[in-house]
Amino acid sequence: MTKLRDDLRTAFEREQNALGEVGDAQQRLLRQGAATREPASHGLRWAAGVAAVLIAAVVITTFVLVRGAPRPHAVPAATPSPPGRGITVSESTPILVYDEQVNYTRTIAITWDGKPAGRLPFDGNYTANPAGTLFASAGQIVDRAGTIRSSGSFGAKVFSGTWADDETDFCLITPIDNPTSGGVPTTLWLVDSHFGLAHRVAQLGTLYNQTFVRVAACSVEFDRAVVVQSSGQGIGTAQYWVVQISTGKILWTHNFQETNSPPIQVVSTRDGQTVAETDGRNTTLFGLDGQVIGHLAGSVQVFCWDGSLALVDPGTGNGPALIVRVRDGSTVWSGPKGQGLYVYDAAAQPDGADIAVGLHDPANIDVKGAGGSSIDLFIVAPDGHVVVELRDIIW
Repeated sequence: MTKLRDDLRTAFEREQNALGEVGDAQQRLLRQGAATREPASHGLRWAAGVAAVLIAAVVITTFVLVRGAPRPHAVPAATPSPPGRGITVSESTPILVYDEQVNYTRTIAITWDGKPAGRLPFDGNYTANPAGTLFASAGQIVDRAGTIRSSGSFGAKVFSGTWADDETDFCLITPIDNPTSGGVPTTLWLVDSHFGLAHRVAQLGTLYNQTFVRVAACSVEFDRAVVVQSSGQGIGTAQYWVVQISTGKILWTHNFQETNSPPIQVVSTRDGQTVAETDGRNTTLFGLDGQVIGHLAGSVQVFCWDGSLALVDPGTGNGPALIVRVRDGSTVWSGPKGQGLYVYDAAAQPDGADIAVGLHDPANIDVKGAGGSSIDLFIVAPDGHVVVELRDIIW
């Protein structure tokens, strides 16, 4: 891990100009850090002390006025109060966040055991890392307090990267889009969200109009990434690569550009050591060297953190979603049946084995004018029991 980070820091000096704003982030942060380390003069320290006293006086006076002021908008006792902004659990506690139904903002937080964890102090279209400690948009990375950690070009309108399993770095494909008719070569980068350091991993894949190249797995811990190139109009898979992050070496690849039946989707364990190719109804599993290691009925949507369990859509159109053991395909949990009920979203508990499953009913096309549809969220333990169930939320 230490050697890999040293390699990244060295490589940054050689590659930082290639990503524009991403490369500039380190210099901006270093300049700001240097400025804060300059010793203050005696006069400045005296002025700061006076200012602190004045601020304290203002705060105390304001507190007294507020305490004595009437409450113009009293909430009836029967109405539950929304959680105050701010996360109420320790920084090391992983959280899940979901959207309020009224204003369609992703702010409500819970722990993986279903307990309330407060609200994020910001609204916006952010993608959380697996533990919910950092949040990325197209232009910046913020922490739980809303403090900007770094900024750059991380997507066109939304975050286009894939968070790594170290919770700090993320993998990013550039360019993000291609409006021309010809193909454009794409490059895989590993970006440090704290310092804006960008390490060029490898050039692989070609981006065409109405296609995409994405990262299915980004593992700093196991030094692997899985990059997937879609077929025409973004349907199916043209090719994917398993690459070593530290060296850019392609460990193995599967190419479907000459076949008539490419897999509909490719899903990887978070460490890149097991890759699932699915045709919508059946899945083939591949191991470290790209050889077949097993088969599962249905379409794999996500693996749990250690890769022992998989969330599977049977492909019937009306459920039920299943969580199965990868080693033998036996069922651990079966979701509710219902016409049109299908897997909508999912997440793996970091450093655990629980899986969060979002199930969506197409009949719920709108939620209180939010312009989106609701889901039922289930957090399922490895023994199959439901830890918590939340109905009609936006996730």
